[in-house]
Amino acid sequence: MRIQFLFHGVLIRLAGCETLSIECPANSTVEQALAQLATQLPAMATELQRTACAQGDSLLSRSRNLTGDAEIALIPPVSGG
Repeated sequence: MRIQFLFHGVLIRLAGCETLSIECPANSTVEQALAQLATQLPAMATELQRTACAQGDSLLSRSRNLTGDAEIALIPPVSGG
């Protein structure tokens, strides 16, 4: 299955792009897809550990199984003052 990641914030700079698609085995979890992404983009690996994953208007659990092609937004933590 194909997973398209949409990057936000610092992740755009680390990835060098705003979106990236990867192939994952069927029924991969969000965590497994993130691990595969970290292998392809090692500069992003540390940030991915703290990044929220969303699909549409819902946050995704990292243990959630993905079925079929998916689009996942990656949202890094934000701080401000």
